[in-house]
Amino acid sequence: MMTGTFPYLISVALLAEYRQVLLRPKISRRHGLSAPEVDIILTEIAANGAIVDVEPATGRRKEGDDHLWQILDENPSAVLVTGDKQLFDRPKEGHRVLSPRAYLELIGA
Repeated sequence: MMTGTFPYLISVALLAEYRQVLLRPKISRRHGLSAPEVDIILTEIAANGAIVDVEPATGRRKEGDDHLWQILDENPSAVLVTGDKQLFDRPKEGHRVLSPRAYLELIGA
């Protein structure tokens, strides 16, 4: 994602969620990045991805994983790459879900 090696979809809300999670004290202790360093990484992710606007007119996004499915709805050929087992068990009809390992195998990396 940092180098733009492969195409991916991202939304402003998803970037905000990444930031929130990365700055949680327990997670922050594991990666050791400061808030400015996290912001630099997220800026690179935003710069190299295709940002899709999936926010409803009210500005409030749907709860849970619905937001991910909304992002995928923007591009029917897109694949959700995740380590979240719950998303594997309950994919939205018409969408593909792959583990990071399976995706790397798919792209030959």
